[in-house]
Amino acid sequence: MVVINGHDNAFIGMSCIDKGGKEFDIAVYSGEKIVDNLMAQGMQEHEAIEYVAFNIEGAFVGDDTPVIVWNFDLEEAKELYI
Repeated sequence: MVVINGHDNAFIGMSCIDKGGKEFDIAVYSGEKIVDNLMAQGMQEHEAIEYVAFNIEGAFVGDDTPVIVWNFDLEEAKELYI
């Protein structure tokens, strides 16, 4: 299992994903908590969100790359993604 260094407090659980008949245990993290951590280190909110998007979500470190979860209610998700 791959973890995101320095953000243990943002870890919220595990998921098991099947890729081509092979199962991988994936670490799942709270995007909001990672942003909070980065802001506590001195980043502005927009900088922290951009950092997560490009340097964490955009990184592929193998089939067990961690997943970042952002909290939305169903209506917010529909507006954003549907």
